[in-house]
Amino acid sequence: MQGWERYRDGKIKWMHKTYQKVPGKEGKPDVYNGIIYEVTERKETEENLAKVEIARKKEVHHRIKKQLAGNFIYA
Repeated sequence: MQGWERYRDGKIKWMHKTYQKVPGKEGKPDVYNGIIYEVTERKETEENLAKVEIARKKEVHHRIKKQLAGNFIYA
């Protein structure tokens, strides 16, 4: 499970949480084990890479459009 938490200082931190039921007697969950990873840096990097990819696609589209426009001969 992934989500964010806002701290008292206003900062938002992304967390990745994994939980597992630990069966007790008679197979019913007795306790839960879990681990939490702080993944804010990874999440910010993913967002920045997505922005770069959008900019790259716009640039490629612009260059193709410009090149095609230069190849037409008007009579």
